[in-house]
Amino acid sequence: MSDWDSAPPSILVEFLNAAGSALHLSNLGAAFITDLGLDPSSVGNKPFRVAVDKKQSKAGNAYYEYWQNGLPLPDGLGTNFRIQGMPINMGSVRPSKSNSYPTREGQAKIVIDGETYEVTLYLTEGKHPFYVKLIAHKMSSVKKGKPQIKPAGGNIV
Repeated sequence: MSDWDSAPPSILVEFLNAAGSALHLSNLGAAFITDLGLDPSSVGNKPFRVAVDKKQSKAGNAYYEYWQNGLPLPDGLGTNFRIQGMPINMGSVRPSKSNSYPTREGQAKIVIDGETYEVTLYLTEGKHPFYVKLIAHKMSSVKKGKPQIKPAGGNIV
């Protein structure tokens, strides 16, 4: 079975407030909820969660990528996240690489259906409140930093 076949169709990103409790859609304001195409009166205490769909790389491997801007996060850069129920340890605030906006980066290794995935999540404060980007891909089975014992692309004769 290929990496693509064994990967789940989506992974779940949960937005948490600074205290670590679920962030609710109602906390994001009626205008944002309406922009999502939802009725503000119907969301109640529904948590803010996003199902990130599986994508296929050029090599045929599964990965997950999500981004969204214009997020009116009440706790701003203090917002926390869980991926598939696992908390993401967010680092301290630093300038972003591209435009020096305040950014927090989180990284984790999580197990999804028996496979280990590397997850990187960015939370950036910009012109349009907040921007979130997530990338998750299966960890390589190649060990980095070890010498190549067997010849790559050839045989010992």
